[in-house]
Amino acid sequence: MEKTQTKLRISTVFLLFQTIVWLVFTFISMSQVKSEWTSGDFLRWASHPDIFFLINYGNATLLTLVAVWFFYNLLSYLDFEFGNYKKTCFTFVILYGALNVCCYASQVFLIPSLAQKTLATAEDFDFMVNFIHAYSFSLVAFANGLAYAVLGIPSLLAGLSLFGNNKKVSGVLLIMNGVFCLIGLLGFIIKSRYLMLGTMLGGIAFLFSLGAILIECKDKREKA
Repeated sequence: MEKTQTKLRISTVFLLFQTIVWLVFTFISMSQVKSEWTSGDFLRWASHPDIFFLINYGNATLLTLVAVWFFYNLLSYLDFEFGNYKKTCFTFVILYGALNVCCYASQVFLIPSLAQKTLATAEDFDFMVNFIHAYSFSLVAFANGLAYAVLGIPSLLAGLSLFGNNKKVSGVLLIMNGVFCLIGLLGFIIKSRYLMLGTMLGGIAFLFSLGAILIECKDKREKA
C-alpha cells in the first residue's frame, strides 16, 4: 500500500506541474486565435507554429501520457473500491490516452506540413481546417472533447470513491472534472461555445484536485 501511495504522489506532482504549464501555454497560444478567422487564417497560423504553439502541444502530448500513469496509480490506490471494475475503468483511461496523443502530437508533427501544402495548392481549406485543434468545430477538437469525456467516467468513479473514504475535497473536484468534461462534449455535439467551456473548466477542477490529492492522500505517519 505504501509503494502504491508513493507512486500516486509522485505521478500527481508530475501531472500537477504539467497541468499548470498546459493552462499557461494554452492561454498564450489560443489568445492568438481570433473569432473572425476564416479557414485560411487557421491554416496560415498552423502552417508556421511559433514556440508557444510547439511547447503547448508538445507538453499536452506528454501530459496525456503522465495522466494515464496517474490514473493507473489512482485506480491502484483505490483498488479496494473498484475490484474487478479496475480493468474496465482503465480501459477508458487508455482510450483517452490514445485519442489525445493523436490529437495533440498531430498538431506538432503533421499539421504544419499539411497546412503548408494546402495553402500552396489553394484547395480544400474547409476540409483541412477539420484537423486543426484550435478550430472549435473541427473533427480533432471534437475527438479531444470526446477523450476528456471518456476520462470523465473514471474521474467520476474515483471521485465518488475518494469522497466516500473521507477525502472530500479531492473527491468533489474529481467529480466536478468528470461532470464538466461531459458537459463540454455535449457542447461539441450541439455546437455551443458556452458548453464547450466545460472541458476547460474540467481541466481547472482537475488541477485543484491534484493539489487536494497530495494533501489528503498522505500516509498516516506523515499526518502525525
